[in-house]
Amino acid sequence: MRPLVFSESTWAGSGAFGAAVITDLARTWDNLKTTISMQMSMSMYGLQNTVVDACGTYGPGPLDEELCARWMQTSAFLPLFRNYYSKTYFDAET
Repeated sequence: MRPLVFSESTWAGSGAFGAAVITDLARTWDNLKTTISMQMSMSMYGLQNTVVDACGTYGPGPLDEELCARWMQTSAFLPLFRNYYSKTYFDAET
């Protein structure tokens, strides 16, 4: 059995060897909308397994609970996702 390799640097056809990671997402409603198209684009390039950072990784002010709830609902339809909504990132100002 072969392990699944996650990479931020991928090319067309690298889905046969691992998964792509879509990271460095701002915590905005616009990025929530574009996450769907980014994941679908990766699927067109042959990367079926794409990891998305749900709730974003950086942005203005603390995390918005409504935005994170919607992002988690959207992520339920994506192949893989990581949740950044935790105590560590709850009061992040960067």
